[in-house]
Amino acid sequence: MPELAPTSFLDDWTRELRRCLREHGVRDADALEGRTVDLLYFAWLLRRIEDRPRRVREAQGLIVPDQHATGYAHMVAAANAGGPLWPYQSRRLKRAESHDGMFNDWAIHHFHLGATLKGDGYVSRTKEVVLAIVGPDDLLVLDIRPHGSGHELLWVEEDLLEIVLENWPGLFRGLSLSVSGSELTRAQRRKLRGAGLNATVTLSNGKTYGPPGGGQAASGISVRAVQLGDRWAEAVEIVEAGVREQFASFVVEAKRHGVDVPDRAHLDLQVRPDGVFAVLRGAEHVRWPLLEPPGPQRPVERIGDFASRLAAERELET
Repeated sequence: MPELAPTSFLDDWTRELRRCLREHGVRDADALEGRTVDLLYFAWLLRRIEDRPRRVREAQGLIVPDQHATGYAHMVAAANAGGPLWPYQSRRLKRAESHDGMFNDWAIHHFHLGATLKGDGYVSRTKEVVLAIVGPDDLLVLDIRPHGSGHELLWVEEDLLEIVLENWPGLFRGLSLSVSGSELTRAQRRKLRGAGLNATVTLSNGKTYGPPGGGQAASGISVRAVQLGDRWAEAVEIVEAGVREQFASFVVEAKRHGVDVPDRAHLDLQVRPDGVFAVLRGAEHVRWPLLEPPGPQRPVERIGDFASRLAAERELET
């Protein structure tokens, strides 16, 4: 009976996630090492929106500036058709170590409204950006506002959460705290967020809420990304132990399909769009399915935030 050579699925996991980042154009992927790779991979994955059809719902009173009507129509069409939305997102998606404080804190994305594609696949940048919450099947447009020079406090404007409360109050269900929070100026909130600290927010309904986006760690990385990274690292260790225990069954199945397993077999972990597999080195077509592919919207990975609540709200409607 062949024996299984020593493996390190966690090392393979790190290598595979680094490869996934690199293949999606993340520039600093090869410079990442160790546990940093999976944490930053999930931070990136949470921000990069999966291609799938979404219903676009607009907050009451939304005004689309005339100069951006075409760009906005293109973005809405892409969302409805399940096309890619990343071209409308920040180019900082190209950098794994770039964190989005507003998204980590409040789960609010921002999208540019350019009507033309540039050479790198992103639309032309615009001063005005769409502020929206994205769920598995819906894109909620809160407002369109200017950002950049002179508008540095856009990312901490609490009235965006008031828009959510007014239009989609169900998204706050279960997020209220039994404590009263202190009121913060936008400048104070920006300073706290910049220091890697989380703050509550008290809205017009008198309730105080924790970060709807899950918050950030002291390093600025998404807390949800840390949680996902921990879950997946644990899962990888568990399946590796299972592979060792069931290796004899793998050998029998491989031989049943006409594959000769060497006396000292090497199995590597491989991440593919259709799942996570153990593959026989030298015969990569021999794969052992282990886990579903990593993705932020799958139920097993959902963590309490606006996006998961949006999915639940949609289920209640149907």
